[in-house]
Amino acid sequence: MILVLIALYIFLPIPASFAILALSFLMRGRKTYWLLLWAVLTFGLLVLVYIPSVEEDAYRYFQILGQLRSISNWQEFSMLSQNNESIGYQSSSIGFIALEMLVSKTAYFNLLPYINTVICLFSLFFPFVDLKERCKISGSTALFLSLPLPLLYNFLNTASTMRWSLACSLFGLIVYEYFEKVQNRRYVWMFLIPMIFHPGIILASILAIYVACIKKISISKILFPMLLLAIYLRFVTDSNSSFGGGNLIFQIMNMTNTYSSDFMQRSANGLLFVFLERLLTILALIMALIVFSQLSREYRLSQFGRMLLFMSLVQFALIFTSMIFNRYILVTTFLALIYVARYISKIRLNISTRLNLAGILRARYISKIRLNIRYLIFSMCIVTICIGIVICYANVKRMVFISPFFQLCISNLFHFFTNIPVY
Repeated sequence: MILVLIALYIFLPIPASFAILALSFLMRGRKTYWLLLWAVLTFGLLVLVYIPSVEEDAYRYFQILGQLRSISNWQEFSMLSQNNESIGYQSSSIGFIALEMLVSKTAYFNLLPYINTVICLFSLFFPFVDLKERCKISGSTALFLSLPLPLLYNFLNTASTMRWSLACSLFGLIVYEYFEKVQNRRYVWMFLIPMIFHPGIILASILAIYVACIKKISISKILFPMLLLAIYLRFVTDSNSSFGGGNLIFQIMNMTNTYSSDFMQRSANGLLFVFLERLLTILALIMALIVFSQLSREYRLSQFGRMLLFMSLVQFALIFTSMIFNRYILVTTFLALIYVARYISKIRLNISTRLNLAGILRARYISKIRLNIRYLIFSMCIVTICIGIVICYANVKRMVFISPFFQLCISNLFHFFTNIPVY
């Protein structure tokens, strides 16, 4: 049997990665975390044979890798970034730069999107596997609720855009770890970690620190950060001049000004896929709202619930800054689906306020309605997965690999390792 499984893995590694991923959700014990890592390491092999086109961000990153080959320390990098606009643009992302410098010493530049994809996928699935391990949710339900995320992030984000998807996935993982396990204000600095991969995540990082520091939630505490955000966006977007690029603050202000409008030339199909991404996020938030409405006060006021509430309000506040809104979809959707997975088993119905129909309803009706609410959430999740499949297919179809994508999915292990592009 073991020999059969080894043969299956060698000759069909991509289908085998799906089986390994399923096992990480369906089995119990610490080995499930290793199975998850094994699954994403295997599935990421597809990225090793990815050939970026000129229009994609990965092409620019590969150009930077070629320029970083001659760099041996940070001082040399600092000098190069002052004379190179592309390198200077990402100079504040020191974590990503360190990763680039490491990969640039090899001839295999595809290791950069591969490592990025593996970290992203592991970060996306880990909270759901962990919730299953902590007996907060069944393995099959956890797997089902997690599926929209890799479809939304897809290879175009994890292997091409890279920096932003990495920052978003790490932020969601850190939010889960902090509000579900750590809950100690001495470790709020953890929320700043994603900023070393992309400074644009600063809005979510500051918001998470704010939520972690407040003891009780109130209307004034909700309105305060929203008012500050409105003032900041008004100030930055009304300015017609550049703020300079001398420090991180000015870089973030310039980034906000640039991404406050949709500067991309989109076709009708492009606009459709932007709509689908927004629809997917709205459905995820509606699922979270349904779960929230059926929870007791104890669970409603959990710190993770507060974080999702603030992040949802910020997401809708960004609706007039289209590119920023589109980017933060990755953050909000991740948090919403974690929230649904965390609390779907805690749904309960308050008879006196919701089902008091002259005392006619009995316990069996309550159980049926609770079951129907869960069916509603699962039905919405199916729709979300279908939308995610369309988004993923459209994005991956644009990407170029050494062989047709579906042919790669049934290729053997040796095919991947012997066809990695050399730069």
